[in-house]
Amino acid sequence: NCITNHERGVIIGSKAFLNCRNLTQVKLLITLQKIGMEAFSNSGLRTLSIPASVKRIEEDAFRDCTGLESVVIGNGIDAFYVFLCRTTCSTHPDPLRG
Repeated sequence: NCITNHERGVIIGSKAFLNCRNLTQVKLLITLQKIGMEAFSNSGLRTLSIPASVKRIEEDAFRDCTGLESVVIGNGIDAFYVFLCRTTCSTHPDPLRG
């Protein structure tokens, strides 16, 4: 099941859209503050725009999104640890923790 309780649009929970291969696009609410661990892992996302309201993106949030071609990240991010994968993963560690 690809639908989860998003706590009033503030959080996309861990594994909320895990393995949702038919999910190719999503419009994130401007109230969104956190994207949980593996939230969109192995989904069919092609493009993504993360609003400035998002403060945290947790580990593996977009792991194995092999169709992901474009990501725009708003300037509100305080912490992130994101895997963006094609055939291998590149890791972008949390810039605040070094």
